[in-house]
Amino acid sequence: MVIMRAPTVSASRRSGCVTLENDCGNNEDEVGCPTDCTGEHQVKCANGRCVPLEYRCDGDNDCGDTTDEQGCDTYQCSQNEIKCPNHVICFDTEFLCDGTKDCPDGWDEVRANCPTSTGSG
Repeated sequence: MVIMRAPTVSASRRSGCVTLENDCGNNEDEVGCPTDCTGEHQVKCANGRCVPLEYRCDGDNDCGDTTDEQGCDTYQCSQNEIKCPNHVICFDTEFLCDGTKDCPDGWDEVRANCPTSTGSG
């Protein structure tokens, strides 16, 4: 079973404006946010919902209508993301070789794909 994780919170998420995600419990994080998906790092789903750009091609149906998971074979991952070579899934570079499979085939946990440490530890 592959467990997909949400990407690291970007600057745009820290400042709120992830439309339709009431992170604060009182919609405080939605005040002043664009409702037409024109905000920085937003993607408009076919059903009208807005999701963070970082959720595009992450293997999860964040839109609810699979819009965010379509066309991933030609999609360029966001900065600080890696695409699984055998699948069309992007994941945050900090999840490379962290002990949890982010690629369905486990490519991201194969020792040969892990960055080498240059520190003396």
